[in-house]
Amino acid sequence: MSYRLLEMRARVGDDSSLDPASFDVSCALSKSLDLEECCPKLRVGPADSQAQVSLGTITQGYAVAVFSDYPVIVRFNGSGGTALQLTSCNVSAVSYGAPLPYNCALVMTAKVTSVWLEPISGATQTANVRIAVTGDPVSAYV
Repeated sequence: MSYRLLEMRARVGDDSSLDPASFDVSCALSKSLDLEECCPKLRVGPADSQAQVSLGTITQGYAVAVFSDYPVIVRFNGSGGTALQLTSCNVSAVSYGAPLPYNCALVMTAKVTSVWLEPISGATQTANVRIAVTGDPVSAYV
């Protein structure tokens, strides 16, 4: 049995201290009865073409998290799905010999049947991507 916990926080302010915050919302979503999980590690090179990510035995995912150390394009539920370009917000990763930090992220609860990845136009390095998808084929909760 798989367990998942998604902790998210969005905070926006008009100065670097974020005080006062004009928007500050956080949530923690947990689920303890997901019966399936798939957590692949992938590399997306500058010359790679769009490719579907294997989700193992998952036919219907309900929670998805995508992390990357370099911008990539992600599509859900088909190769023609809306393209979401993960960005690093112009924060360049600096390599000190350790793995680069994940500067690009997307976390959501949504019905997902497939995940597709491709490099951004003009990509100059290979992106290291981590994906987590959980689902439950027995209980199709909403």
